[in-house]
Amino acid sequence: MTRLLLLVPSTTYRAGPFTDAARALGVDVTIACEEQQTLTGLLPEALLTLLFGDPQAAATAAVEFAREHPLDAVLAVDDGATEAAAAIAAALGLRHHPPAAVAAARDKLRCREVLAGAGLPQPRCWLVADDAAPEAPPFPCIIKPRQLSASQGVMRADDAGELREALARLRALLAQPAVARVAGEGLLLEEYIPGAEVAVEALARDGAVEVLEVFAKPDLGEGPFFPEETYVAPAGHDAAQRELVAATTARAAAALGLSEGAIHAELRLHDGRAWVIDIAGRSIGGLCASVLRFDGVSLEELLLRHALGRTLPPLERDGSAVGVRMFYPPRAGTLRSIKGQATAEAVAGITGIRITAHRGQELQPPPEGGAYLGFIFAAGETAAEVVAALAAAAAKLDIRVDGQS
Repeated sequence: MTRLLLLVPSTTYRAGPFTDAARALGVDVTIACEEQQTLTGLLPEALLTLLFGDPQAAATAAVEFAREHPLDAVLAVDDGATEAAAAIAAALGLRHHPPAAVAAARDKLRCREVLAGAGLPQPRCWLVADDAAPEAPPFPCIIKPRQLSASQGVMRADDAGELREALARLRALLAQPAVARVAGEGLLLEEYIPGAEVAVEALARDGAVEVLEVFAKPDLGEGPFFPEETYVAPAGHDAAQRELVAATTARAAAALGLSEGAIHAELRLHDGRAWVIDIAGRSIGGLCASVLRFDGVSLEELLLRHALGRTLPPLERDGSAVGVRMFYPPRAGTLRSIKGQATAEAVAGITGIRITAHRGQELQPPPEGGAYLGFIFAAGETAAEVVAALAAAAAKLDIRVDGQS
């Protein structure tokens, strides 16, 4: 029987879509987590404990497991497990991005160094260690952690005072043990690149990068924080802009060595160029992939088919316009309730709402927080219709935190 090893960080929302995809393909799944599960002893072929933060140790354990339960594919659900998945795939000879490429993409400093060597348009970047910062940083500038995702810890500063405040705020965040464990060493300071930002979902096959979709981010502001709320496709670009985005994504992937698997990139269009803000050897985060179908096939199933070397569907997204809106806690505190879901789902164009937070959960909004409360999905004839439907539905949700009445 064909078997998938699925690496699942504890904070992910995406285990379900991947296991559903495996079920649709008749593939058995072994779930790998960092903490031992209660039923591991009773279901040794279905559950595995791996140290995602130590890729080589994870690979050694997976190779030992595969002696009794052969593995045909390995996929990481989110950022925190991508390096371990790459190491396991390399040890077992499975289809995947090389470990060095995944590690370079995940480390924002190393990524900047590699892309600079390849001449890619990107922000200038400095490593901030201890209490030091560049003597004359460019303003406005961006301060960010080295390895976090979902815009967690990303802040804009327009002058020296704001920079001091942002650095203090970010260091306080990174002092939290759970955050420090995955954030990497040091902070990055980057020049701020203006312009419209897009998210690119792509697939690398034998080194060739094929763009699956480009999302616009119509409500991404200019700071001081950068929560990503709305993704909508098509992004509304002309042919030249589409080619620029695709070519820049392919150049960045090639420079890093991302050659076999999912690619997710963030680019800004400015001054006639596409500037690389971020790129990763994984698929789109959260539940945003829910709006993507290719001849009826989900993105998760498409990625699993690729990992197994099976035939892929046509790489052209189904439908006209689609979008997703991620919503965040309005302030720090304990989630009491989210009401109005039925009313929001009744808005024309809304195709579903998924609440991912739970009552009693301790929450923080961006920039300290990196978790969503949930996702709203929509489809329509035009991107404008989709954005309007998402905004209307979001306005009908009543989110109560702490002692709100």
